[in-house]
Amino acid sequence: MKGTLIHIISALGLCLITQTIFHEIGHFIGGVISGWKLLYIQIYKLALKRNTKTNKFNIVWVDELSYQCIMYPKSLETNAFLYTLGGCIANLITGLMGMLLLILVKMDLVSWIYTWCFSAYGIGFSIMNIIADVQRVCNDGACYKFLKSSDQTKLCHNAQLLLAKKLIEGLSYRQIGKELICLCPSV
Repeated sequence: MKGTLIHIISALGLCLITQTIFHEIGHFIGGVISGWKLLYIQIYKLALKRNTKTNKFNIVWVDELSYQCIMYPKSLETNAFLYTLGGCIANLITGLMGMLLLILVKMDLVSWIYTWCFSAYGIGFSIMNIIADVQRVCNDGACYKFLKSSDQTKLCHNAQLLLAKKLIEGLSYRQIGKELICLCPSV
């Protein structure tokens, strides 16, 4: 019983981390498919950053604790559907694959515990992120709902990410200019 309890606790932690990584990779894959470019992907305090000038990647340790995949679009008009919901899709696919394994493959108790936790976290992450919520944070579902709400919201979303690219490159707001900052002066 003691060994089983250790595996349950271990599976809960390991599968949480694994599904978090799959979630961020899902955003990355969705972004790449729709033509977005990576600025950085961060898991906990470890970040993979892309130098937009040289196109080289660096792994860096950052002070901020976060889990995010930040990409920028080809243009202000680029659709953000796959980028925004890619994490939810990745969690749902991996969670359902785990459930399928539980149904089709006979496994020992330890394997069953890890597979069940992996599946439960995957499906849970997907549901938690797809149902629009802005109470604690603006999750993926809420972000997508905002993006669909108006053309100005999509423009501002994409502009913020294009601004982030320029700021990471070392430009100031003054150097960037008003055309990207003041997109909708009449609104």
